[in-house]
Amino acid sequence: MPHAIRLLSLFGLAFLVAGCASVGLADNPDELERTWARARVVVRGPDGFIGGHLSDATVKTALAALPSDLKARTIIYMHGCTGLRREAGIDIDRLAQAGYAVIALDSFARSDRRANCDPATGTSDHFLNAFAYRDAEIRYAARRARETRWVDSENLVVLGFSEGGHAVALYEGPEYAAYVITGWTCHNRHPNFRHLHGLHVPKGKPVLALVGSRDPWYQNPWHNGDCGPFIDRRSGRSVVVDAAVHHVTWYPDAAKVLLDFLATHTKRP
Repeated sequence: MPHAIRLLSLFGLAFLVAGCASVGLADNPDELERTWARARVVVRGPDGFIGGHLSDATVKTALAALPSDLKARTIIYMHGCTGLRREAGIDIDRLAQAGYAVIALDSFARSDRRANCDPATGTSDHFLNAFAYRDAEIRYAARRARETRWVDSENLVVLGFSEGGHAVALYEGPEYAAYVITGWTCHNRHPNFRHLHGLHVPKGKPVLALVGSRDPWYQNPWHNGDCGPFIDRRSGRSVVVDAAVHHVTWYPDAAKVLLDFLATHTKRP
């Protein structure tokens, strides 16, 4: 074997091993449980809101004391590439005020998690394992939510922002009643990342996609656009908001579109 081909083969083997390792880490049950335990939760009980981390002792006690007949429409919230930051807090509070329980997973609770983006430089693709991680987290959350007494499993929705929205767009599982993508275009035309392109949500499932028309992250030929071309045969819509921001649901008009969609595709207990 020529030396150049031998080196290429060794590189390919190393890449394959690394890929298998990342899949194993993505599905590791201990790592997934960390993302759930450190999730931020907000639930409205008879005496007001219960909020904090799912693993907090006071939160666990308060949740255990909820009435046995309480069934809450629940949003699994997938944060952006920098974690549970200000944008997540705004979305969680708005959803809770609208009557939804929210469980916001913390992907950075994983022991080996690194950020896939750098907002200071406007760059991404620093930790590509993030997409396998987020996919596994969405699936794990669906199972854990259904095991949670106060969650209405018939009204379980997954909502993602930015990297979290990208993860929702790529998710193929049918476990959720509706799927919401915010801060993502569904376009990844870069030749190295075609597997991260498009909308993979099962046909027949309601989908809402929201993005700013001048989102600063997507003013390039690889990502520019919106999810509209991919909505085919799904009950949903892609809405482009006239805005130059990434966190588009901060805008009242976009928030209204989101809440109207949730009201349409979930049923009050």
